[in-house]
Amino acid sequence: MDSDVYVIDLMLPGNIKVEKLKVLSAESDDYDVVIGMDIMTLGDFCLSNKDGKTCFSFRLPSKEHIILAD
Repeated sequence: MDSDVYVIDLMLPGNIKVEKLKVLSAESDDYDVVIGMDIMTLGDFCLSNKDGKTCFSFRLPSKEHIILAD
C-alpha cells in the first residue's frame, strides 16, 4: 500500500519544536497523530490517564528519570 509522505515541523507542549520530521498520511477516526519512539527519546516524555483523560508532557533536553509512586 502506498502512503503520502510529508516533511513537517511538530509543536509539542512547552513550545518545543521538532523540525523536519518525515511523516506518513493515514486515515483514522481513532487518533489525530501517532507519536513514536523517535520523538519520545529526544527528551523526557510522560503520559498519564487520570479519570480516563489521557494527556502527556514533554521536556527537552532530558533532565532526569521520572519515577512516580503512590
